[in-house]
Amino acid sequence: MSAGRRGRLLAVWALLAVLVGVIVTLQLKSRSQLPGKEAENIHGVEGSRMLLPVPIEQVAVVEVVIVGTQHRFERDATGTWFYHGIHSAAQAGHAHQADPRQTAIIDKALTALGRTRM
Repeated sequence: MSAGRRGRLLAVWALLAVLVGVIVTLQLKSRSQLPGKEAENIHGVEGSRMLLPVPIEQVAVVEVVIVGTQHRFERDATGTWFYHGIHSAAQAGHAHQADPRQTAIIDKALTALGRTRM
């Protein structure tokens, strides 16, 4: 690698480091100047802007609509998540049972959703 090329590469990395430093400084400064930080204390995290207004532990049902198809995730009586498949009114008497493999995946996904910030 030539000295000129190495110098340009070093300059790019230095510029990147300076930009990251400026961004971090501006973010910290803007957080400290937010009005009404007390109102944003959601889930016990000071100054957080959580996507969900309540902790996911307090949510019993999550409905997601993708291209017109509704998907519903519910908790059973023990608090275990299960996928409540789409069915017609004629199937109203069907059982709601949690599949252990799906339960773990649903729980991880919804826990991550509960930690998501805006």
